Amino acid sequence: MKLIFKNLILPSFAILTLFFSVSCDKIPSGVISPEQVNYNVVGVNIPSNIFYSPSDSLIITSVQIENFSSVAEVWMSIKSLDGTITLYEKINLFDDGKGDHADLTADDGIYTAVFKVSRTYPNGVYIADFFVRDNIRNESESTKHVAEAKFEYDNNQIQYAPVLSELSLPDSVKRGDSFIFTVKADDQNGLNDIKYVYFKLYRPDGSLVDPGTGSQFFVMNDKGDSSFGDETAGDGIYSFKNSFGETSMTGSWKFEFQAIDWEGNLSNLITQTIQVN
Repeated sequence: MKLIFKNLILPSFAILTLFFSVSCDKIPSGVISPEQVNYNVVGVNIPSNIFYSPSDSLIITSVQIENFSSVAEVWMSIKSLDGTITLYEKINLFDDGKGDHADLTADDGIYTAVFKVSRTYPNGVYIADFFVRDNIRNESESTKHVAEAKFEYDNNQIQYAPVLSELSLPDSVKRGDSFIFTVKADDQNGLNDIKYVYFKLYRPDGSLVDPGTGSQFFVMNDKGDSSFGDETAGDGIYSFKNSFGETSMTGSWKFEFQAIDWEGNLSNLITQTIQVN
């Protein structure tokens, strides 16, 4: 059974409860038990707008559950709206009345957690997904996604544009030979603030190469992916492995390198040519 709740209001917070899945499943047939999984998620409490502050970077969130005797565990994850950034893979929520969990009353069905935000988190919209595991069904069936809520994050920092430097690109290559090129990217807001480091490629006749991805540029890699020739993940050195086919034009090919952050700020442009023989 699924219920849709909108604009649910709980004290002290702006609530963004977009979806609740209320589990009222019975024990699978063939299992003899008088117990039922009949918990009801009735509210999610999380600010709709979160601002980083050096004096207070702690955020309180909670889930209210009725008929919680079958609940074994409650947790949440936080990811960017497009799924490319994971702030937290798992944050456990507790109903134990302990201050370090910001839970006021034990066993009242309100599961609470505290998580920290950082000034290095990029500005943008994030989704908090909430999960419940029951103590009745087997492991493969006991975990349910029960709610999700969006919030907008502002890291309260001056938004600096990225800076590219130290391009390493060969002067010439032969058709059919693979080669790796790299460029260093920096951002005063942290490397997490860099959305893409990319390049555009122009043929000797001036035409732009279409990568066939819906964009007009090729994205470079800083994830330690050997298929891109990247050696170390997260070191700010972005890499790409390429080769020109045997039928490619010979002559001077032009590369234009640039970076963009999550606010849309563009870095300096680095242009260099390579002779293809």
